[in-house]
Amino acid sequence: MYPQLQILQRSITVWFAILLSLAPALAQNDANTTPPDDLHLLARPHGDSITLRWAPSNYSVWLEMQRFGVMLERRIAGSEDWQPVHGDRLIAYSVEDFTAFTDTDDPHIIAVAEALHGDAEYPATPPAGPMGEVRQKMDEHEQRMFLALVNADLSAEAAKALGWRWTDTGLKRGVPYEYRVRTLPATDATESRFVSAPIRVRPNDRFPFGPVFGLEVEEGEQKLMLSWPLDPNRKRYIAYHLEVSDDGNAFRRVNTYPIFKTQPQDGEDAFRYEVKVEENYQPKHYRLVGINSFAEEAPPSEAVRGQGIDKTPPPSLSELRAEDLKDGTFRLRWTFPEATPPDVRGYVVVRGQDYKGPFTPVHDQILGPLTTEFIDEDPIPYRANYYAVYTYDEAGNYSMSTPAMALWYDEEPPAKPVGLTGRIDTMGNVFLMWEPGTEPDLHGYRVYVSHAKKREFLQVTHDILHQNYFFDSTRLDILNEKVYYQVVALDNNYNPSAYSEILELERPDKIAPSAPVITGYSGRGNAVELRFRPSTSVDVDRHEVWRQTPEGAWQPVRSLGPQDSIFVDTTVVARTGYTYRVRALDEVRLFADSQPLSLQSGTASQQQGVTDLALTQVPGEDRWELSWSVPDGDASGFQVYVAPEDAQLRPLRRLAADTQRWRVPQAANHRFALQIIYPDGSRSPLSEVISGPKK
Repeated sequence: MYPQLQILQRSITVWFAILLSLAPALAQNDANTTPPDDLHLLARPHGDSITLRWAPSNYSVWLEMQRFGVMLERRIAGSEDWQPVHGDRLIAYSVEDFTAFTDTDDPHIIAVAEALHGDAEYPATPPAGPMGEVRQKMDEHEQRMFLALVNADLSAEAAKALGWRWTDTGLKRGVPYEYRVRTLPATDATESRFVSAPIRVRPNDRFPFGPVFGLEVEEGEQKLMLSWPLDPNRKRYIAYHLEVSDDGNAFRRVNTYPIFKTQPQDGEDAFRYEVKVEENYQPKHYRLVGINSFAEEAPPSEAVRGQGIDKTPPPSLSELRAEDLKDGTFRLRWTFPEATPPDVRGYVVVRGQDYKGPFTPVHDQILGPLTTEFIDEDPIPYRANYYAVYTYDEAGNYSMSTPAMALWYDEEPPAKPVGLTGRIDTMGNVFLMWEPGTEPDLHGYRVYVSHAKKREFLQVTHDILHQNYFFDSTRLDILNEKVYYQVVALDNNYNPSAYSEILELERPDKIAPSAPVITGYSGRGNAVELRFRPSTSVDVDRHEVWRQTPEGAWQPVRSLGPQDSIFVDTTVVARTGYTYRVRALDEVRLFADSQPLSLQSGTASQQQGVTDLALTQVPGEDRWELSWSVPDGDASGFQVYVAPEDAQLRPLRRLAADTQRWRVPQAANHRFALQIIYPDGSRSPLSEVISGPKK
């Protein structure tokens, strides 16, 4: 450090500390703006002149400016050629220039001189790691540049010493001028490396630079928080001076260094600055003086008046207790904490229906500071009442006690729920509903379920229901066809009602019936007889016999009852392959098939069938009988077929060989046919079908 500047070493150290603390704020860019130019240019019109200010955006640009200087150029808007504004380049002062042309007692001058020519002071031990010295050098560059940037904003002479300022005089009012600044090329180059974006301005353009706008104050405990909106202030000022007055007339500046506010905290819409005060309730007047980038101080803002105030709440009450006096009132009692301050003003009792509130006061006037008891003569009926007590001091600060609960004395349960109904859909969702209770202290309901009416019911509600309906779910792929529900009501003291009547709900059928099993067959002549074990499921509605030929698809042949176990197919073609299966269907048309059975039909029967088949009424009785004639030949028996009108015939009874008359169980609205069974197992063709009387 050169001797002329040694006396201000302490001031420079302070400047470095301030600027390091400002680094994050000064380095931030608005998320909605583009990155700055390498050279940033500003203009300040004065009527017949324009002051220009510029600054580098990084250390590399500044280093170029220090080595080769810059040229400020101007042209009238619309023309193409740029003309230099000054005769020689603008470049930072040397040490000798600082001594000859500046006030070396000015701290801003000393600061930029240190930034340009001061010796770096490094720690005795360099930072660890292979990049330690590089990081140390980068930190030094950043500190020097911050020192130069801020002091150029605060001092016109400092900006001139850096080669960052020029005032262009002798201009014509109303004429639009364009300016740019560029670094001069190196001796071995022809192009400038860095050029600012051009800026257009008239000498008589309006320059917004009024007082700081919107200053407000918020009072706190031995402190004040000053705030002023971001816009338009952040576009006008880069720093501020704070001034204070006892009477609102004579103001004094209280900050040694300017207050830098360039970027707000995330999410804030105003700048804030905290002022410490030694004593509360000592009102003073505060105002701000804005400083722009041309080192100009704006007129003072409107003054705001503020003082430190008591913000310390009193201690809260301890041991708050609530008691039911069994006459429709509750009594509250509390004790004072040991450290009760003398400025306690009194108490406010509040009440709510939940431990967490919300709470509302239960009296109009604040209770005196020596009060230790309060009786609530109109509590919320049939519910738990939660009470708290607020302690207020003379400054309006308050604290809240821990809430206490008061319960009504009540052992009478609510009536049992009635009207329980519900349903189960095909996805297993259960919906229950019942009539709401009318008791004033009704708190809610619990729901219970069981899979058997005489087994224990289990609670399915995790919390108390506060509505008269409930959604549940149940599995459908289980054998229990029914599920049972009951509901219990509870009052505010959790007294349970009797269980509701049991609700029985039937699960939608999602389980197919058990499959039938073909147990035997015979295929002689022109008939095939299947014998099968029917499905054992209780909800089987019918059986169906399906048949398939080698070239064809499956086709239903006959529908049989749920208990039938024999089927004779008389429609087969002799010596033909067939595949059969028996299907069981339940009430909702779920089904299960037997294993398929493939067989070959027999030789076509050459035997003759019965003749003269007749259905006649037994004389003197309301009974009917079949009669028939048998051709020559041996018969081993007869197969009777019967069916209601419009239904398919099915085997009903096998008769002995010597039978030629047989009384039918029911003749009206039925049809009948007969078949001869021969000793070799073959069968005759089916006889003609005859019908009984219509009724």
